[in-house]
Amino acid sequence: PLTFLFSCGDGTFEHKKDQVLAHFKNDTLKQQAANFLIENAKGLKSIDSLSLKKNKPFFEYLEELARISELDEDGRLKTGKRKPDEYIYRKGLDSIIKQQIVSGKMQLPNYIEDSSSISSKAIIENIDNAFWAWKNFPWSRDVSFETFKEYILPYRVIDTYSLESRAIFLDQYKNLLPKQMDISKAADSIREDIHLWFKEDGTLSSLYPFLFPMTFSEIYKSRIGTCYEATALRISIMRSVGIPAAFEIIPHWGNVNTNHFFYRVIDGSNNHRPLIDNKNIYRDTRDIIPGSSYTEKLVNPPKDYQIIYNKTVPKVFRKGFAINKNSLKYLLGSKEVLPAFFDDDRLTDVTSDYLETATVNVNLLDTLSSKSTVLYLAVFDPTGWQPVDWTIINGKTAKFTQVGKNILYLPCYYTKSGVLAAGEPFLLNNDGNLNFFSGASKTQTLELERKFRLSSHNIGNALESVGIRIQGANKSDLSDTVNLYKIDNMTTKITEAHVKHKKKFRYIICNFGGLKKATLAELELWGTANGKGLLLKGKTSGNQGIYKKSISEIFDKDRNTYY
Repeated sequence: PLTFLFSCGDGTFEHKKDQVLAHFKNDTLKQQAANFLIENAKGLKSIDSLSLKKNKPFFEYLEELARISELDEDGRLKTGKRKPDEYIYRKGLDSIIKQQIVSGKMQLPNYIEDSSSISSKAIIENIDNAFWAWKNFPWSRDVSFETFKEYILPYRVIDTYSLESRAIFLDQYKNLLPKQMDISKAADSIREDIHLWFKEDGTLSSLYPFLFPMTFSEIYKSRIGTCYEATALRISIMRSVGIPAAFEIIPHWGNVNTNHFFYRVIDGSNNHRPLIDNKNIYRDTRDIIPGSSYTEKLVNPPKDYQIIYNKTVPKVFRKGFAINKNSLKYLLGSKEVLPAFFDDDRLTDVTSDYLETATVNVNLLDTLSSKSTVLYLAVFDPTGWQPVDWTIINGKTAKFTQVGKNILYLPCYYTKSGVLAAGEPFLLNNDGNLNFFSGASKTQTLELERKFRLSSHNIGNALESVGIRIQGANKSDLSDTVNLYKIDNMTTKITEAHVKHKKKFRYIICNFGGLKKATLAELELWGTANGKGLLLKGKTSGNQGIYKKSISEIFDKDRNTYY
């Protein structure tokens, strides 16, 4: 059984440090590792699981579902895919919400100082296990001590952890990996294995915000989470077997309304990878940043569509264990109000490792004033501009370096009230030049055909759906079926089709026959009564969709779900 508990404290942190150093008095390298851990643990806080006990019924359900998902019909552990099914756990969570009458709001957890919750015994065990992995796996023997300290040794990745996890994961994975593997293949093997039993669900936090933040126990036992939880789990497991891995963050995509988390194996060969240029052309960049591009390579893409082929990246930061004295949090301390993302003294800018970048010089508007010494660059989000970069102001100018191109930015200050514009928004073009946007003196009327991006993935789905037929029949064996409408051309919008056939029909069929794959978000059938439109209702039946999609998702009036 796997349990996750905080160790009890055993005196002051300085006393613990003395105990640990005394234990390793004959090993100077382990003493250096102990000093690194203890000095950088100061100021760190982690989630108090007791403050999230309201979520217990949800995670008890998810843990039981995960346990069942891992077993076959004979009660034996499955060898292949065994992660929880999205359709089932969402249905179960919705049921608990109705029973519990839960508000669906995120909780604000309490946090405990690491220095008071970790015992000297736990620190010693963590160091011993980390050193064992470093020295006993072929892929980690060439890892330097400096790399080991930052990317293998730490007992935590994010603001939740288990002191037992390193030993448990080491035991679980040490015999899973062939000893002749190099470091990249070993990391890939771990990622592929985790993919079999852990469900990464990017919409989970928006659908069930009250589940977050998760404790490490809940991440591991429930077998589900967003890319944030998935990345933390992957890194924890990799470090347990001596693979140095870093936690990378895109604070916000340039053209998608969310942030992103991924890991990077610290391997010298990675330094020679191509860089992302953010150009809107088909290019698979997922080997550089997972999830950064859409995979569909469109042949003869439809004209008159503004198609998005990739997610643009403005900045990339690494969240480390050691304090970064060049971080904004360290430089300013509590002198100014900081955006939540930058209120962290463990962040390091690693954008140049991933992107072709440009330098941006901004002249501040004279009409705006602020006592702030910091200027931010923010990207657009419907909920408000999101700061993704910072620099120290020099008079009336500010200089940003290593900035991702082909993105719209707003120079701004950050106050207690939020973002305050410090200049006009601009597009940083691929050639490095700035295209500023000024407010118009007169109002304009615009007709928006879309409010969300149209990616090559969307286009691919739409193209595959050409050929769907809507048919009518009256006999139960459908032998008298006639065609009423056929999707002859690609459409990305709600389409209204008028049925010209005058005959009445008892059965309406949506026929995908002959198509390799098709996607349908919503289908409504309308008639008339007393000269007015009438939405027709009836019983539904048919084939189970792929990805465990059900027919009900065609009729749920939610365009975000699909069959």
